[in-house]
Amino acid sequence: MVGKKIQTNHMQVTCKNCNQTYQGNYCSHCGQPTTTHEINFKFLWHDIQHGLFHFDKGMLYTIPQLYRNPGNTIHSYIEGKRVKHIKPFTMVFLLATIFILEKHLLNLHIDIKINLNQYDIAEWIFNHLSISAIAIIPLLSLWSYLLFRKQGKNYIEHLVVNAYITSQSLAFYIVLMPIYKSSQYFKLDSLLNDIGVIFYLGVLVWSYITFFTNYKKRTIVIKSLLGALLSKIVLILVFILVAILLIKLHVIKM
Repeated sequence: MVGKKIQTNHMQVTCKNCNQTYQGNYCSHCGQPTTTHEINFKFLWHDIQHGLFHFDKGMLYTIPQLYRNPGNTIHSYIEGKRVKHIKPFTMVFLLATIFILEKHLLNLHIDIKINLNQYDIAEWIFNHLSISAIAIIPLLSLWSYLLFRKQGKNYIEHLVVNAYITSQSLAFYIVLMPIYKSSQYFKLDSLLNDIGVIFYLGVLVWSYITFFTNYKKRTIVIKSLLGALLSKIVLILVFILVAILLIKLHVIKM
């Protein structure tokens, strides 16, 4: 029954999700709760609060844990301790959405001039940082998978690792953007760009050091920076190739 709490300890209930008959508050076959709520504004607000604003679980729990001890947090998630944590790809897309909305509200635009037939590739990448951050996850995961094979993790697990790392970086940029907006009046935006890059590399190295425990710290630093560099180079080359294709197809006007 929608929106009403019912006693189900000793009565047969038909699951709304899989149509199996069971007793109790949860379906023994698929885990669907017996009590569901009507989808309305109250439901939406509760769902947002549950995912974003609870400090004992969800995003506001996971982000501080990632900054405090990223390796242990990610390792625990991969090993199955997931109740309190927001899913890595959900968090990436959620933070990317917040980043885009905040950038739009602040009317931010970064001027970086590296032209390819009057199409500013580097400027586009920086002004679409959230898209670039998501696009680099598969590349970075490929390199980390190849460079840290002794850790025994598969490629999908490397995707989880790098999705959480990207989330840390996006969260930092979300906090940094209002400061960046103010800094443009004082010509400090270039400095903040550098701070953002240094922070990302620092988070990457720290996360890898605490996660890839089968390697020496010096080896991890070298391999993580190498992976980041190779991923960035491949990403830029891909964007350049896409830009050339769009120019050839006259999608981008010269």
